[in-house]
Amino acid sequence: MMYKWITLPDEFLFIQNGTTGFRGGNQGWWKDKNDVLCRYGCGVIAVCDLESYLYRRNTSKSMEYKTYYAYVEGRFAGHYSIWNLPIIRTIGLLPIKMEKGIRTYMKEHLGMRCDVRWARRWNAKHVLRDIIKMLCQDIPVVASYDCSLRGTPLDYYMYDEEKQELVKDAAMRSHYFTIIGVWTTEQNVYNRNDSVQIPAVHTIYLEIATYGLKRFISFESWAKQLGCFTNILTIEVK
Repeated sequence: MMYKWITLPDEFLFIQNGTTGFRGGNQGWWKDKNDVLCRYGCGVIAVCDLESYLYRRNTSKSMEYKTYYAYVEGRFAGHYSIWNLPIIRTIGLLPIKMEKGIRTYMKEHLGMRCDVRWARRWNAKHVLRDIIKMLCQDIPVVASYDCSLRGTPLDYYMYDEEKQELVKDAAMRSHYFTIIGVWTTEQNVYNRNDSVQIPAVHTIYLEIATYGLKRFISFESWAKQLGCFTNILTIEVK
């Protein structure tokens, strides 16, 4: 049995394309149109999803596909371009561009001054506390997983409503994604008014948005790789 620990109030950004809906964007939408965005654009998608959600969090979290598509292309051409050198391009969007872009966006469009930093902490419990804190403030968490230097691909899971259990779906290689919730196999592990009580890490799963879908990953498996390349973008509102 899986239980919601903490999730965003509106289950993240909803992108409508005709009769089909997606949770966040999908870099695959640029196949045969923009090879760089399609192959290396996961970071661009993650920060554009974050911005779009924050802009709409007091109204509707829904966007038309064409509006979203145009927004991503505009941000990619501006703040979130990917470096053209082949060796660096495979990393995708550099964290330093994320930090600057989000910091500027929050100030200019939302009137908020924020401290935005990539890989602020490398300790699993401290990172989890930052994730929960941001979700409680209705802020999605841009994150990454890297297995190019060490480690193995990370399993994705889908939630089977009928069986009420996670079912393995695919595997994540080096990738940026967005954390939109934290689930656990234990009940009553968190109270918004109390300090965060963290159960054994093997019971925790991160609910994520990637490729336009909601999926889950094991927090323990993800956190084993914590470092500069596997981490989160921390946003602290001043």
